[in-house]
Amino acid sequence: MPRHAGGAIALASHVLPIAFGGLLFSKLFARSADPAAALGSNLVGAIFGGVLEYLSMLTGMRLLIVVAAALYAAAVVTSAARRLPQSPPC
Repeated sequence: MPRHAGGAIALASHVLPIAFGGLLFSKLFARSADPAAALGSNLVGAIFGGVLEYLSMLTGMRLLIVVAAALYAAAVVTSAARRLPQSPPC
């Protein structure tokens, strides 16, 4: 692969997720009913991500992939649970 093509692929694979994450956060932050809680949640997530990054230095990337998959699964489950209609109180 030519050097420029490899550099472009590496740049896209590193920059695009961060750019899309920033766009997604800004859209959701603008719609937030409680901006302070939204920003606090974002900061806690950033700290947790940093801890996981350092964990990968101790355990290796393979275990970090398993942890990331578990976190995504938990996010899907909790998101789906929030969307379920609540039964009216008796």
